[in-house]
Amino acid sequence: MDKDTKNVNRKNLRNETLYKKNLFKKTPCKKIAAEKTLCMKLVCMVMSMLMPVWTYVCPSAGELRDVSGGAAFAVISAVDLSSAVCPGGEDGSEAVIREYSGDDSMLFTARETGDGSWYLENPGSGLYLAVSDNSSESGAGTALRELTGDDGEKWFITGLPDGHYEIASKLGTVLDLAGADTEEGTAVLLCSKNGGLNQEWDILPEGKMPPAAQGGRGDNITGDVMSGMYRITSALDDHLALTITDPAGDGSRLELCTYGEKDPQVFQIIDKGDGTFHILSAEDEGLSLDVKDASPEPGAVLQMRSFDATAGQIWSIVPSEEFGYYEIGSSLGTMLDVSKGIKKSGASVGMFSPTGGRNQMWRLFRVG
Repeated sequence: MDKDTKNVNRKNLRNETLYKKNLFKKTPCKKIAAEKTLCMKLVCMVMSMLMPVWTYVCPSAGELRDVSGGAAFAVISAVDLSSAVCPGGEDGSEAVIREYSGDDSMLFTARETGDGSWYLENPGSGLYLAVSDNSSESGAGTALRELTGDDGEKWFITGLPDGHYEIASKLGTVLDLAGADTEEGTAVLLCSKNGGLNQEWDILPEGKMPPAAQGGRGDNITGDVMSGMYRITSALDDHLALTITDPAGDGSRLELCTYGEKDPQVFQIIDKGDGTFHILSAEDEGLSLDVKDASPEPGAVLQMRSFDATAGQIWSIVPSEEFGYYEIGSSLGTMLDVSKGIKKSGASVGMFSPTGGRNQMWRLFRVG
């Protein structure tokens, strides 16, 4: 073997060693190399540190980081980010949805069962959340009862890509807000999984108030988009809303900000009647969402500009392949895009070629 070949082999061996040493520093829950997938507790902890308000639970980590150690928490509906599961406080009392107040009757603590699931105890009563009659049928109710260890008392809590959680019974159904109705007293049921926002939840530590504590964020739209006022949230994290940077005016850029953190986060969508839309600022209808200089190039700047109905201000809003999300595209051929897929408040939003990625998917919430 010649000297050059030996040097190459040494370099390859060194690179492979460095790769193995750094493997645990890679992004969690993504394929790192062929047939090598890691989802380690260390990297999930790093992910949670990057999201100071809403921590993401790595689905295969088998650990609910927000509430481990017996800390009390509320289960908040993702439909409006303000209503909580209220299990009552008596044996057999059914769980319903109510505006979150911080009362003990709306709190839970979690205890591991030993098989990756959790018992959810209401600390005010000492009773546990369970599926009524241990039924595996879709539409079964939920109630408090004494702990027996049955599967109807065991819950799998899994982090979702949009920052919410799925809460599934070991019997096979998932926690569901009936009809996505946040009216006081609406039943909390167990239903077959459908991918709807009414089956997604937030884990809110005791002592904190939910993002939409001053009222709901609007009605989640999943069908045809009609003219009206809307909040627009990113599929990367449903707590991050499209926001006009300060001061709002000609040339203002767009970014993601935590829901309710700053204004303006409401937009007026106008249906032109030909399958396209104008998107204006709800606070100043003279300002339109606009592709700077009507550029069709990937990486073009997204801004607010005086409304003139030119090509850079004409938009398509079409359902994506993933239920409940939309892709918002310019008539110039590029898509509304969270730059580099950054999932944090302050991330820049611009224009890029269609990729089908979650950084180009959006949820719409109709206001008023």
